[in-house]
Amino acid sequence: MGEVARVIRKPSLSPAEPQGGRKRRRLLKNPATVAANVTKEVIVLFHGGRAFHLRHPIDIDVRREGDVWVHEYAPLGISAYGGTETDSLRAFTEEFSSCWHWIAQERDSKLGADALRLKRKLLELVSEVGPARGYVPC
Repeated sequence: MGEVARVIRKPSLSPAEPQGGRKRRRLLKNPATVAANVTKEVIVLFHGGRAFHLRHPIDIDVRREGDVWVHEYAPLGISAYGGTETDSLRAFTEEFSSCWHWIAQERDSKLGADALRLKRKLLELVSEVGPARGYVPC
């Protein structure tokens, strides 16, 4: 079985709390959520050993339609489905990765008008693509 796609969300910070008259440094609240399969406030998408770092958090719409799960991000027009929620998430990140590699990385002269619009949106959204170091597949 291949890698299960994962997303992480931006961790929230706990407020600084006074301790003995001093302020403590701000700490991560719920650091375990950093490696969870979440779909709200996503800042990194993982697929195929690559990490797609986003400039700002996105919310991926997740819903059931009959017997299938659907993951969708309407601003990019990306949607995917699967028999389970995990399969749907895997399909979504695969679709995102494919759009990045086949559209965002393509020369403008080879793309039609719709693909050029998608390319610009992807380039505005993704700040960096690199190896998914330190993240173990689910």
